[in-house]
Amino acid sequence: MNHSTQTQLHKMQRAILLAFLAVALSLVFWAVVRSEAILARDDNPRLVEAELRIQRGRILDRNGTVLAETVGEPDALVRSYPFPTIGPAVGYYSFRHGTGGTEASFDAVLRGEDEGITAVLNRELFHTPQIGRDVQLTLDAQLQTTAEALFGDAQGGLVLLEIATGNVLAMVSHPGYNPNLLDENFDQLVEDETAPCSTAPCRGSISRVWCCNRSFWLLR
Repeated sequence: MNHSTQTQLHKMQRAILLAFLAVALSLVFWAVVRSEAILARDDNPRLVEAELRIQRGRILDRNGTVLAETVGEPDALVRSYPFPTIGPAVGYYSFRHGTGGTEASFDAVLRGEDEGITAVLNRELFHTPQIGRDVQLTLDAQLQTTAEALFGDAQGGLVLLEIATGNVLAMVSHPGYNPNLLDENFDQLVEDETAPCSTAPCRGSISRVWCCNRSFWLLR
């Protein structure tokens, strides 16, 4: 083997070593330096799959009536709201648009992220789906339905409190929205000047106060 051939082989070896070194450094960079940022990306397929498999806990009224629950097969879970007009009082959950209202305030509990280390380890080891815990509110579904019906086509808000405890028994913001149809109507709801997605029934002024073991504010 002549000197020229040996020189070419050495150059090729150096090029191959440099290529391997570049690949190794790239792997270290993405696997170590940038790993947390990659895992936290919203479009991370693993995060998307894990999010879609979370079985959120139920939201219940004071009597145990279901106001929000997750239904469907493990690979096709859907958030369901048995009372279509409950949005302003309970809020919403959407994989596409996030959470609002009570769904947002108690998100960690409903998702099951407040579990102990044992439950988390079991879930990671056995790849079991994440199951959240129920949240029970002081709302009364029957009173909520009655309060909503009082508005008809009027615009305004209503809060019904129990005097003895200060518990909120009903909370209406009208016009409201159907959280079951949030994804389909989200753009229209955001652009609506009446702000139906607002969870605070505070538009207008107090026009009536009624007291009979409970206090009742009607806002117009």
